[in-house]
Amino acid sequence: MTAKLLSLFAAAALTCGCAQASTETREPIGPPGEKVVGFSFYPQRRSPTPQQLTSLHLPAGFAADVFARDLKNARMMAVADDGAVYLTRPDQGDVLRILEGRPPTTVS
Repeated sequence: MTAKLLSLFAAAALTCGCAQASTETREPIGPPGEKVVGFSFYPQRRSPTPQQLTSLHLPAGFAADVFARDLKNARMMAVADDGAVYLTRPDQGDVLRILEGRPPTTVS
């Protein structure tokens, strides 16, 4: 499972590329008149090419493979003790639970 988890993170890293950071002015949280500037990172969607996948350098005994695909705007991942991968999708406002060999289920 550790090898598959590493592969999942490697594949996720390949699908995200650096695009740009933008600044937004938000309503002040502190005292009136205080300006708060936020920086947001919006990665550019990039699908991994076969050449990128074959160029990964992995330790002996590890392999890169697709764990899940087409999850639309995945943001953060966490792995539970039972091996389930929890994935946030802010645009959809939900959290998915992914188990190997099963379709993702919405948990929140």
